[in-house]
Amino acid sequence: MSREDREEIERIDAMMRRLGEIEAMAGQEMSHREVIRLIIEHAQLSIAIPDAECRRLRIKAAQMEAKERKRQCER
Repeated sequence: MSREDREEIERIDAMMRRLGEIEAMAGQEMSHREVIRLIIEHAQLSIAIPDAECRRLRIKAAQMEAKERKRQCER
């Protein structure tokens, strides 16, 4: 796996963790400004994560293909 692929997967994982953190804040007391900021951040992550997950799946598929080619070449 390339460094870029690892960094992309780490970035996706960080986005998903942040989304979970925001959702865990539900029900807490906070200012209207903070609520609005969190709603916007949640919406942005909710839009970005599915696309990022597709990229992660493409990375995994490419890894599996490379392993299969290597295995076939070893025969």
